[in-house]
Amino acid sequence: MNIFNRIIIDWDKTKDNLIDLRLNNINLRKYVCYYNKLNKEDIELREKYTCFNNFSCDECKNIDSKISRAELAFSLGVSDDIIYNIETGKTIPDLEELILYSKISNVPLEKIIVIKEE
Repeated sequence: MNIFNRIIIDWDKTKDNLIDLRLNNINLRKYVCYYNKLNKEDIELREKYTCFNNFSCDECKNIDSKISRAELAFSLGVSDDIIYNIETGKTIPDLEELILYSKISNVPLEKIIVIKEE
């Protein structure tokens, strides 16, 4: 039988990864772009946006990859304070939030969560 050490997450480095995703991950930006359009437009207009599946609309092709905490919070359905608290290390994100970040950004969860070296 193998003996395993307890895994300890380095939350400081993990939060740095989340900040980096918000500032630099184009897939996350495209998701936010699409999500914000859906909520600003009439529900009947949603079908005209194809970017959610292939990110091909003109707006998504030309977007800046940096998004604000407020934009990200809105698209995730949380308050700005939650994003701020996670990115400043005041709170740790829920597993569900980390999985969502992973799926949206197309970055494996193992590359977002940093395990402390022992």
